[in-house]
Amino acid sequence: TVLEWNGLTPNDPVKVTGERGDFTFISAHEKDGEVIAVNVYGGLNGHKMCRSFYPSKVSKKAVKRSRNPRPDDL
Repeated sequence: TVLEWNGLTPNDPVKVTGERGDFTFISAHEKDGEVIAVNVYGGLNGHKMCRSFYPSKVSKKAVKRSRNPRPDDL
């Protein structure tokens, strides 16, 4: 089990292709030095659970930026 993968650390928000809902990264599984599965927690509200996906289906979720920066950010 690997706790960091593809720039992700535990509890980072991720997007899972073909799945609805919000997901967070938990860990990744390696076999012979290659990641074979990525573990995430999430899903639709009321139906969240731990799930595993192929690495090709999981990517880092884009960070939304505010159009109007707060005064202390200037």
